[in-house]
Amino acid sequence: MKSYIDKAHTRGKIWSVLAIIVLFSVPALICVHNGAWPTLGDVFNKNIISVLAIYWISAVVEVITYTPMLGAGGTYLSFVTGNITNLKLPCAINALENAKADPKSEEGEIVSTIAIAVSSIVTTLIVALGVAL
Repeated sequence: MKSYIDKAHTRGKIWSVLAIIVLFSVPALICVHNGAWPTLGDVFNKNIISVLAIYWISAVVEVITYTPMLGAGGTYLSFVTGNITNLKLPCAINALENAKADPKSEEGEIVSTIAIAVSSIVTTLIVALGVAL
């Protein structure tokens, strides 16, 4: 039987790939609908390459830094939903402190994942309410 962490990695990889597909499908569908595609030169010009160099470094450092604090499930969920530093990480750390759970334990993994999930749901509801009003 798989442990919680193994299941979190399996599901996290699947949902991360699906999220990437959805994120790329929107601009692709717009290009198909309009019959207009950017050239590779437009997409990968010298300006974007310099910006991507910074983002690649930042992405690697964030994964190395956040994963021990958020746990496997929390990391996948946080990186898909975003706003880690300002919202997800403080929620997870606060929940771990209140539950007196070790971040490296299975209990800590579950607590931080639930805290991040609730944070994501509340954020989505607030944004939806703001849009509706």
